[in-house]
Amino acid sequence: MKKLLLLLLISISFTTLAYQSSTTNYPDDFDDLIKGFSYVFGEEAKLQEGYDLLFPLADKGESQAQAWIGTMYEEGIGFLKNYKEAYDWYEKSAKQGNSTGQLKIIKLMFKMLDEKIVVPKDKDEKNEAMGEIAKIVMKLSENPRATDYQNQEARRLWDKHKLWKYPYY
Repeated sequence: MKKLLLLLLISISFTTLAYQSSTTNYPDDFDDLIKGFSYVFGEEAKLQEGYDLLFPLADKGESQAQAWIGTMYEEGIGFLKNYKEAYDWYEKSAKQGNSTGQLKIIKLMFKMLDEKIVVPKDKDEKNEAMGEIAKIVMKLSENPRATDYQNQEARRLWDKHKLWKYPYY
């Protein structure tokens, strides 16, 4: 099952990456990006080598590297889980229009609400949080770089959480 999940993640990431990297500002870094991904998420993990390749790219603004660094923090790959760090990296990626970053930040926000890591103090605060999530879901659904899977997942989350009920403009 883990291998199937890894294969799915790789295929989705590379499909997205193939398009997004054609528009990236860092085409010379593509090899390091691919190597870094395979070191971190491949079967024979070389976490330090992967991090050493991905972090400088993420730090200088490569949106796919930022999404992958966020995943490392969210999943505790290479270091302790840290949702705050994951959120920060996903946000950087999502703000650049990276569809992986957009979907990951949406899912992380729901995870933090579901696990009560973030607890809105009242209805207004909850509405504001849901409105922010709805805004990102709308951006993802309008993103021409999003894969079919990402669009389906955005639609599923939109329907599941009835996000149309929340102000998102």
